Amino acid sequence: MSQLLSNRFTQFSHSSLEQLEGVNFTQLQREVIQNLISEAALEKVALLFNSNNPLQFAQQEAELQGKIEILEYLLLQFESISQLVVNNNFNSEQ
Repeated sequence: MSQLLSNRFTQFSHSSLEQLEGVNFTQLQREVIQNLISEAALEKVALLFNSNNPLQFAQQEAELQGKIEILEYLLLQFESISQLVVNNNFNSEQ
C-alpha cells in the first residue's frame, strides 16, 4: 500500500507492483496522452515570433516543449514497464 512521504513536496512510496500498475495505462489513456502531445506540438509549430517581445515567444516555446517532454516521458515509462513485463514473462516461460 502506498505511503505518503514526509517532505517538501507531495510524494508517495510505492512497491514495485504499485509502480507497475501506476504506469500501466489503458489504450484510451495512451491515446489521450498522444493527443495532448500532438496538440502541444501543433501549437508550438504555429507560434509566431514577435520581435517586439522575443522573451514571450521563448517562454511560450519552452512551456510547450516542457509539456511535450513530460507527456512523452509518461509514455516512455509505460513502454519501459511493458517491455520489462514481456521480458520477465519470456524468461519465466523458458
